[in-house]
Amino acid sequence: MNKYDMNKEFYYVYSKDLHDYLKEKGILYIIKARSIKDGGVFTMYHRTNELMNLIKTWNDMSTINENTSA
Repeated sequence: MNKYDMNKEFYYVYSKDLHDYLKEKGILYIIKARSIKDGGVFTMYHRTNELMNLIKTWNDMSTINENTSA
């Protein structure tokens, strides 16, 4: 499996807040690990429609929060 195929099948989350949101919504991750580039923690998920819809909702909420706190 090459990098392109992995990015189509998996979604990597580097945000603890987003990880917590997905956990709250019942989405299970495959693995939690540290990046060899910077040592940051990430979680890897299977890329599903449900996951991508929740991430879109998260991003929409984050944009609204940024706009109202400015």
